[in-house]
Amino acid sequence: MRASRLWGLSYYGFFALSAAAQLILDYHAGLFLILNTAVGLASAMWLVWDAKYKGRFVPHIIQPAVMGFWIFVLPVYVIATRGWRGARLALLHGFLTFLVSGLVSFLIAFAFRS
Repeated sequence: MRASRLWGLSYYGFFALSAAAQLILDYHAGLFLILNTAVGLASAMWLVWDAKYKGRFVPHIIQPAVMGFWIFVLPVYVIATRGWRGARLALLHGFLTFLVSGLVSFLIAFAFRS
């Protein structure tokens, strides 16, 4: 399996897990901080890997900012490096993230209804 497909599966799996954790567990700020840090770190690592693979340079000072603001930086990077194909890809991933999180939330709420 290619690394990009594995990253995509883990991306959607993370958001499914996050939606499940928000519904099943009580609010624990530490857990959600760990989950959000994990996805930010994974996104920053993917961006740096992709830039190296495509022969582009990402300054070291930018890399921590990617981890903190990945939700904004990643779509901009994808659109900048892939053009209109990247814009469609960013919109598709945004829609699928919303769909997966909503579907998992719905299924868990349906399973645990009283």
